[in-house]
Amino acid sequence: MKPPNEQTPARDEPLETALESAQSKAEISILKRREFLQRKQEGSITFFRYKGNQRGFIFLQVCSALLFVMCFVIWLGTSFSPLLWGILAGALALLSLFFLYLVAYWSYFARVCGIAFDQGSLYVAEPRRVSAVPWQRLNTKNAGLTERPSDGVYGTLHIRIDSKHIPLRLFNAFVWVEDFPIVLAELLEQIQKNGEQNADDDPGEQGT
Repeated sequence: MKPPNEQTPARDEPLETALESAQSKAEISILKRREFLQRKQEGSITFFRYKGNQRGFIFLQVCSALLFVMCFVIWLGTSFSPLLWGILAGALALLSLFFLYLVAYWSYFARVCGIAFDQGSLYVAEPRRVSAVPWQRLNTKNAGLTERPSDGVYGTLHIRIDSKHIPLRLFNAFVWVEDFPIVLAELLEQIQKNGEQNADDDPGEQGT
């Protein structure tokens, strides 16, 4: 007969199964902006806003104005005759409008977007949605830390979990997150905790 105390390991199986089930059920959730702003006002999350590159915006606006002036000068001097001058002026006008679009879009982005976190999740506030990523689902691979950008543009981590793609923008030529090293440090710390927890829960490491 086996002593009763040898049956105690069976009691740990439901607990391990429950932990694995809880981790698998932790999914990315989409919050309404009203709910996110309410959490922000309550102070239950740590929020980091974006700052716009004001000097860059001014430079683009000056370039846009100069391009419009060039179009006006071409019209005065040639009346768009031959047609080649009209095509050139149209191209310059389109380029000028594109510069203004960049200023308008990234100014709006810096005003309404941001990055936040609490003990349970990382929040990525984009113009049309707020994604809540559970910390326990993140690792170095799906957080984009091991990914090399194919376009050569750095400053954005591409989080990919359950076929969902969430760009975590830290900085680019137009905007950057205030104190983004703190955000990056928190992300790395949470990933490290997940790695340590997974190592502790690895059944291959259990003794005989």
